[in-house]
Amino acid sequence: MSRDALVALQECAHSESWQRFMDSINQQTSVASMWHLIRRVVKKTPATARHHTSADYAQQLVDAWSEQSTSATLPIHIQDALTSRAAVHRLRLMSALLQDDDDDAEVITEEELRRALSRGRASSPGDDGITYAVLHLLQQVPGNPLLLLYNLCLRDGCVPRAWTSSTIIPIPKPGTAKFRPISLTSCFCKVMERILLNRLMYRLQDRLSPWLFGFLPQRSTHHCLVDLYTRLSRDSVVAFIDLRSAFDVANRDVILDQLVDFGIKGNLLRWIRGYLSNRTSRVFFSGALSPLRSFHLGTPQGGVLSPLLFNILMHRLLTSLPNIPGTTITCYADDICVHSTSPRDLQRFFDSFSVSSSHCGIIVSPDKSRIFTCRLPQARPVFTIGGTVIPMCSQYRYLGAPVNIWPIVPARPQDHPIVQDLLGHLQRRLTPLQWLTNNSSGISIPVARTIYIAFIRSVVDYLSPALIQLPRATLETLEKFQNRAMRTILGCPMSTRIVNMQRELRLPLLVERIYSNVTCFTVKCLHFPHLSPHYSQLVRTSLRPNYPVPPILPAGRTLIRSVSSMLCGLSIDIMVADVPPGPPPWMLPTPDVSFTPTSKSELPSLQRQLALEHIETVTSSITDPYCLYTDGSLQVDGAAGCAVFSPDMESPPGGWVGRRLCNHSSSTLCELYAILDAVSLVC
Repeated sequence: MSRDALVALQECAHSESWQRFMDSINQQTSVASMWHLIRRVVKKTPATARHHTSADYAQQLVDAWSEQSTSATLPIHIQDALTSRAAVHRLRLMSALLQDDDDDAEVITEEELRRALSRGRASSPGDDGITYAVLHLLQQVPGNPLLLLYNLCLRDGCVPRAWTSSTIIPIPKPGTAKFRPISLTSCFCKVMERILLNRLMYRLQDRLSPWLFGFLPQRSTHHCLVDLYTRLSRDSVVAFIDLRSAFDVANRDVILDQLVDFGIKGNLLRWIRGYLSNRTSRVFFSGALSPLRSFHLGTPQGGVLSPLLFNILMHRLLTSLPNIPGTTITCYADDICVHSTSPRDLQRFFDSFSVSSSHCGIIVSPDKSRIFTCRLPQARPVFTIGGTVIPMCSQYRYLGAPVNIWPIVPARPQDHPIVQDLLGHLQRRLTPLQWLTNNSSGISIPVARTIYIAFIRSVVDYLSPALIQLPRATLETLEKFQNRAMRTILGCPMSTRIVNMQRELRLPLLVERIYSNVTCFTVKCLHFPHLSPHYSQLVRTSLRPNYPVPPILPAGRTLIRSVSSMLCGLSIDIMVADVPPGPPPWMLPTPDVSFTPTSKSELPSLQRQLALEHIETVTSSITDPYCLYTDGSLQVDGAAGCAVFSPDMESPPGGWVGRRLCNHSSSTLCELYAILDAVSLVC
């Protein structure tokens, strides 16, 4: 509505003729006629834009995504860099395809197929319409034709046409008008990918860059976060590099060339090349299906092998960068963090990064990249990538966690900005749970507790490395939020004691959980120091008496001090793991383990009879059988523990004693820990 029209409408509304006219309208016209009259007064014309049909919009989406995955859309300098090495990559690939690999004679075993099928979850099938339920039935057919087919595909390096085609379901991105493509690929192909993924990981897990943390076993975002928190100092300059459409434009020729560098050849390399070639997709939008379009770049979206193939591309990028002392880089998928204490070294790193990313076909987005530093504004230099200046920032969310953390707020500790932002996010997640519990139909208390743990408390668990750097007084606000959530789940009034609600729901204090999460993660880092060497070294140094205080920010020192005090309270000696390399996937033995659950209500004679029958069954399948008795329980006061005993095995050095678990653990968790201890004793 224009300003002149609004003024004219207000003047008319105060006139007597207008009032008489309105009275007649109220008697003779409907609401629709009234809105029509208002539109005539303000001269507002209806929108004349025509919406596209579902088929047209589906075709527009598939054309846009297909065009994005072509080499012609890459910047000119990246096209020139890739073209200059294309001939060399092609010759190296053809030479490796003609060579025989030592593992080519190792066929896919039934155990490999069984493990790959067991990891398949119920999901929508691809264009072939074959689900995991069908594959499980095919595995039970005499002669196992499914295994024969997979071995035939691997021997000939053949990838069926249906395996390289997918259907894209556009999912709206929150807060934008864009869509996120979700591909439905063949379940038949996913099983084959899982088999080959285990074989590739067996050959490459010790050769990948140690600065890769995404999609790899025992590596998580917490390793990246604690490494950054324990490096930040007053002289630190941190760069967060953004890669534009990294998964969609990943160059397949560079990935295959890096596989050749790793020594992959023969049938396995031939199958991967067929898997990456001739990829086609169509879009299904509002009941309309677009025609097939080719995708020449990128790792297949929704594929099981795609994360590892992208890591191989990032390995090529990281290993081609110079080793600059004092400059470290961590890479979680396409999130790259570079830490340095020298601005000159960081700019030299950017110059090398721009060249190496061009040869890998990776597009750097300087506008979305950021530079974070604690230096004074007048001491902040200007950094560029490819001639474009990278913006500065005073706060950044790296992998969903804040980078700059102030342990103490002068005014009120309860109003810490990080905690207030987290509370707003938690409240938005609590609102659906409040609606479910207040609805007339309602949900049960166990279901509401599960929703709270999986959907709400998981956010606090993820941010534990950042929250532990804050004082306990600041975290009390989070404790009040959990109290409000417990009252929502149980429907209790404000007068209900908090201790009673915690025991009813078996929920520990949120602050104690934050500390226990970080302590458990630190124990794993100390046990496997190669995953986070810098953080592990700082923690071990802090456990010594009179250790030197590291020159890092107060938040990082708080993290180290809190973890050290918790470890000292546990009084445990954490040994460094010495894990020998296991056998290849096709030589893994088939475990045959079974157990007979019993209960207190059953008679001892019946328990003994069941145990004897179980021993007799196991003896026929295991050459050297053992009988172990396990138990895990939860006491009334919340104390939890488990124990293992065996009359056939020698007792451990300390005797047959149980161990304590975290208070308020579930009985199922205690029993599972007991079974885990039994399996460890047998192994």
